[in-house]
Amino acid sequence: MPALPDEIVNEILKPVLRVPDEVFCDTSPRSFNFKGEISTSAILLVCKQWLRVSTPLLFEVVILRSNGQAKVLARVLKTNKQFGQFIRMLRVEGGYGMAVNTIITAAPRIKDIFITLALRSPDNTQGLCKALPTINPCRLILHESLDLRKPLVNAPITQLTDSLCECIKSKWTNLRVCYVPYAQGSYYTLPRARASLLANALRQSESLEEIVFSGLSSYTHYVASHTTTLEAFAANPHLQRILLMASSADADARGMTQHLPRMPNLARLIQFQAPLTGGAQDKEIDDSGWTAKSYAHLKSVSEDVQSQIWSRILWFAMEAETTQAFINDSLTDRGGNLRRLNRKRLNFLLISKQIQRAALPVLYRYAPIRSVAKLRSFWGELCLHPQLAAEVRFLDFENYISAEAWPDEYEDPTDGDEEPEKDVVEDLLSLTNNLQRLCISAGGYMSFCRLRLTWTAFEMLRYAAGGSLLVLHGAEVKAPDDIQEFSFFNGFTAIRSLEWRSKTSFLYDDDVGQATCLSSLEEIILADYHETMIDALSKLDLPSLTTVSFRARSFGTRPSVMPIFTSHGYKILRVKLVSGHAVLPDLLSLCENLEELMIETLIGSSYPQKEEILDHIHAGESNSLKKIIIKSDCDDTWLHEERYKSMTENGDAKYISKTWAPVFNNLALDSLPALREIQLLWNIWPINQRAYSKSPWIKWASDLKTAWNVDLTDVAGKPWTGRLK
Repeated sequence: MPALPDEIVNEILKPVLRVPDEVFCDTSPRSFNFKGEISTSAILLVCKQWLRVSTPLLFEVVILRSNGQAKVLARVLKTNKQFGQFIRMLRVEGGYGMAVNTIITAAPRIKDIFITLALRSPDNTQGLCKALPTINPCRLILHESLDLRKPLVNAPITQLTDSLCECIKSKWTNLRVCYVPYAQGSYYTLPRARASLLANALRQSESLEEIVFSGLSSYTHYVASHTTTLEAFAANPHLQRILLMASSADADARGMTQHLPRMPNLARLIQFQAPLTGGAQDKEIDDSGWTAKSYAHLKSVSEDVQSQIWSRILWFAMEAETTQAFINDSLTDRGGNLRRLNRKRLNFLLISKQIQRAALPVLYRYAPIRSVAKLRSFWGELCLHPQLAAEVRFLDFENYISAEAWPDEYEDPTDGDEEPEKDVVEDLLSLTNNLQRLCISAGGYMSFCRLRLTWTAFEMLRYAAGGSLLVLHGAEVKAPDDIQEFSFFNGFTAIRSLEWRSKTSFLYDDDVGQATCLSSLEEIILADYHETMIDALSKLDLPSLTTVSFRARSFGTRPSVMPIFTSHGYKILRVKLVSGHAVLPDLLSLCENLEELMIETLIGSSYPQKEEILDHIHAGESNSLKKIIIKSDCDDTWLHEERYKSMTENGDAKYISKTWAPVFNNLALDSLPALREIQLLWNIWPINQRAYSKSPWIKWASDLKTAWNVDLTDVAGKPWTGRLK
């Protein structure tokens, strides 16, 4: 077979080897752990032609993340001087000493350079400072750490800032675009002196055309001070644009636009652009074709045919398949991705009346309800247009909707006999006869669902959607005064995932239908329950059951759930539980085919649940358990946010070691021979060289791999990938 020309091989390999520009420019913590999906070394080893063609592509974008990488690259460029000619974009994520000088001086064609000012005292920036005047880039991206208690100030940062300012003012005559991070963070963590020096330098650049601010502070009360900082950067008379990576709606919501009238220079230049999501740019549609104004689409066909055609087009354009796939396949996700998608779908309603009529059924498939006003409005629309009620597949309620749901007489929604808006909710559920998913979003560790369903509303749900409902999550059902027949659940013939939050007492009798009741149920989540619920579930066949979650978050004693594991343990593949609130002796022996165990826990000096984790892991022997997942709620709270920065940038190594050492230093996994992964549901891997040597996560990952052949992974399921030292 004849070889392909180098030009074609180049086009084949380019998408694989390229680093996306949005990743190269990204200043968020996730970008510091970017890794290509395919090993570049594997591509180089395919054949000599691929080696020859891919080498220039490989060197086009260089990312330095450790001293070891910098030293190795410096040696390579000394030996093969032509390789330096290929470098166009250089991302330097630290100081890295004189090796950086060797790299930059060997790469005179650098056009884009990324430099971090998040440096510590041991970092050596002499090589970088010496090399900067030797290049003349077109684009400069600056990175800062703006989430510390106070700004970083040390000799390496000062030296690098002075060198940057000097180059910007007089050396870099090709500089057209500069990315600066000073519209983010809080007022107290903003390095105002450093920002002022850089603003002054950029003001004197005669070639600068555009300044890009990589985000907008999420703290509304800091936006005014950041706007003043932005104004200082807008003083360059040669500037043509200031781009703020935030949507105009976000800027308006955070009060930024109200400050612009008093800053004419900034107001004249500023443009807003929503940040890219998912690491991919939206494809631009080339609408270069010409259409006569008198032309009417589908004019020659009937209105019914037009409606069918537009409905089919909008089904794809509005990504209805995404909604349906989510409903069918995702049992546990609460719908965050769909909320973002639904906001984009609203634009289709503004095109024309005909398209609005065709788009409404698709839009109504997913209904997020975030306030009482939206609840009433949505209910009113369904009353006026009952045909739309049949289109609703997913009702997504905010946890307790909002404070406005509770009038003054309901200071505590758990008091009193009547539920606010209960009639609206009952009527709404009675209308949605094709509903497949009902979720009420959960909140913090001690949260409870204040939007409670009355038993009447629950009955309405069964009568209207019992044959279609697949998922019921988060709904707290108010227990009626009398005992209910468990045969009530015979009406839910399709349900796959049920989260039960109710103290309702049930009577189990022979009319239940042991073999058919809840026969489709794959997952049962027990958050609040009466002991009769456990008794009834243990008597059913539940042939599809594979997952049991125990989410009782009160500190009281609860009825044992062991009857469920005694009856159904051999079928269960996944168990999720809140550590410390579940006493489950013999869990591993009862669930002989268990593959995944998830432990949700509190971690901190005041919570003794570190021992609880070990108790669950050391509870017995299992030849099937492959994965243990640990979720710690404290990692997501503001109280521990800075210390639990996951050692990515600023994490407190001593605090993390003190908190987690009792777990990882005492793990004994002899009784779990099939275990291959322990996953922690937060970011644990460091993103800069300073954190590499101090991170206890890396040490524990190495110990686990060496001793037990078990991978320690982060929230994305990725193990640690070592860096050159």
